[in-house]
Amino acid sequence: MIGKMTGIILLCTVCAFGNGDVLYKQGAGLFKSDPVQALELFEQAAGEGSVPAMVGAGHCYETGTGTQTDYAKAIAFYELAVQNNSLKACEGLAHIYAVCPDPEFHDGVKAVKFAGAIARKKPRDFGALALLAKAHARNMDFSEAGKMLLKAKRVADHEQLPELKRLQQNFEKGIPEPEQASEVWMMKAGDEGRSLWAMLQIAGWCSTEAHTMHDQKQARMWYARSSKMGSAEGALQYGRFCLRGIGGAVDIESAIAAFENAAEAGELQAFSYLGEIYFSNRTGRRDMDKAYKYYSRLEGTEDQTIEFLIQALKSSKLRSRMDGAEPEELHTSGDQYSIPSTYTTYDIYGNSSGTVTIPARHNYALIYYLAAAESGFRPAMLKVASIYKRGNTTVHADPKRAEYWAKQLGMKSGDLVAAAKIVTPRDPSGIPNNARVLNQEARKYRGLDGYPKDPSLEFRLYMKSYEVDPSESDGYAAFAISCIYFRGCEEVPMDKEKALEWKIKAADQGHPESLVNLVARYAMGNVGAECDAERAMHYALKLLKEEERASRDYRYFDVIGAAYARNGDFMNAVKYQNKAIEALLSKDSRINQSEKSKQRKHQEMLSRIELYQAGQPFKY
Repeated sequence: MIGKMTGIILLCTVCAFGNGDVLYKQGAGLFKSDPVQALELFEQAAGEGSVPAMVGAGHCYETGTGTQTDYAKAIAFYELAVQNNSLKACEGLAHIYAVCPDPEFHDGVKAVKFAGAIARKKPRDFGALALLAKAHARNMDFSEAGKMLLKAKRVADHEQLPELKRLQQNFEKGIPEPEQASEVWMMKAGDEGRSLWAMLQIAGWCSTEAHTMHDQKQARMWYARSSKMGSAEGALQYGRFCLRGIGGAVDIESAIAAFENAAEAGELQAFSYLGEIYFSNRTGRRDMDKAYKYYSRLEGTEDQTIEFLIQALKSSKLRSRMDGAEPEELHTSGDQYSIPSTYTTYDIYGNSSGTVTIPARHNYALIYYLAAAESGFRPAMLKVASIYKRGNTTVHADPKRAEYWAKQLGMKSGDLVAAAKIVTPRDPSGIPNNARVLNQEARKYRGLDGYPKDPSLEFRLYMKSYEVDPSESDGYAAFAISCIYFRGCEEVPMDKEKALEWKIKAADQGHPESLVNLVARYAMGNVGAECDAERAMHYALKLLKEEERASRDYRYFDVIGAAYARNGDFMNAVKYQNKAIEALLSKDSRINQSEKSKQRKHQEMLSRIELYQAGQPFKY
């Protein structure tokens, strides 16, 4: 009887204290194969008092395993486990409060509390120390976060060091990990000056028209505060607000000071703004020397207008002439440079000996127009807007700049099409009998903004340009005519023989692209042509004169090497093929292509070198 009672008592004990563990083990066994069933078992086991099951259920809800992510339920299960001294549950809570993707569950104080408990138990564990660092960052204590990273660094392996470096850089800027935070966190961190990142985020919200916090005055204030705390981006934006009069009055002195701070910190755009200030007479006195000084720091950028200004302002004579000039004078000078000028020449006896025509210099015209436009002279603003709307021989069409100047004029960008007639008439009969102007006009009929695509008219304009001056722009008109013959159009049937004739005419005038094409044709048998060593070398020697351009365009050296190989000079073939590889891999290369394409081309060139070293020319 006593034995029977003992068995009953033992069975009750197993039911009361062991069933949870059994259910947990069953769930753990199914976790990978059937996480939904595993979660059900974890929840049942947690109800039976199993601490590991509480942690397991919390983990499922935290990570969305076997169910949808639910941080509230995860926290509830983790807290039950923590009450039973579970270190794993502490880690789960620290993770949610510090780094979960949903900012609404972030809690810096709780994150530090639970992450600290783990770090005290595991003082030499990299993961524990890194998590505590993130918890301190979430608690806006970036100084303490940095100290924890140093501790983590002492126990980190080599592969973990880059991650620590990234975190350190972010914490120095006041950026938590991950780079997410609630609006409440942002406002508190910004108000208390704990996070430059938060200040810049708030400033961005205030400056965005669609945001509920939109307020340009507040945006200017936040940028000013971040600038004072050493933010280069904040200084750049504060300078822009002061320069443009956004969120307050125009303040040129503050703008200059802010831009200089930003420039010193490495913000390249600050040099552009400083150049603009001195170029546009914003200080009350135009200073082209200073404008050139700041613009020249941007040499090599992809901004065509900046590059154009740098090249133009290299002339000290031009800078001197523009300093102190009134907007009307600048505009008049622009008009003078925008059209060809004809002068009468005289012999030593004072008798007329003929006339000399100097072509239009659109680069000088644009720089004068820009200076006048920046001073607020409306006729110049209209011409600059129109030039950017459609482009010319100096700059390509630039919709953003066209839109900017249209806005300054109180116009829509589309209105510039009609206004552009002031700069360049669309009626071909009204175009001056000048090759450069004719080339400029012909380009527009490729379908640039405001002009219909009309290859027949384009063809007639280029033909007229060639008749006036075949050498203009190194024979560009002949090259363009060749291209039109090659593809054909309504009035000009496709004729590849004529295309070749005109390409040869362009090459005879020194047109680089035509020379490259012809050398490739005769040296490599491009487009199925028969190779011709003599012709290949003839055009290659002309191309060699373009040494400066070749250094930035690998194709020049590539075809020159092929021409030498076709003529049996394999030593020079290898030499120029190596130059082609150097130009291909150069950062200054004028040929934009993907890294994959560049690698493929590199391999092709290495194969050609092997061919040349074996005494064989290359042929497509």
